[in-house]
Amino acid sequence: MIFVLFVHTSFYLVQTTALYERFEELFREHYGPLANYAFSLVKDRQDAEDAVQDVFIRIWQHHQDMIQNEGVKFYLYTATKNTCISLLRKQATRSSADPEELLASRPDTVTDPVTPVDYRQLVQEA
Repeated sequence: MIFVLFVHTSFYLVQTTALYERFEELFREHYGPLANYAFSLVKDRQDAEDAVQDVFIRIWQHHQDMIQNEGVKFYLYTATKNTCISLLRKQATRSSADPEELLASRPDTVTDPVTPVDYRQLVQEA
């Protein structure tokens, strides 16, 4: 009985390792092109990278069966597009909800000039 459990566990570990290796291969192969595609949609490099990372996290957490699937490339591009669309909708909702708040949160270089600080003088005074 213990031997059977060990064999089953070993098989599971081998299967999981192979799945992880395939996932890592997919990530290396598709991350760059997907990030460029996402950037063409959202026009922000950080948001594009976040969207692609979210897609890979979701595929690992919820759709591991897709990792071995022949249509995974189509899935990745579709999921990336949908993630970017959701991101753009959230941004539009936030910006249209309270535009005054967005403007107030940005520094105004005319009314709030940055004054240089002489740190040596502050240290001497302390």
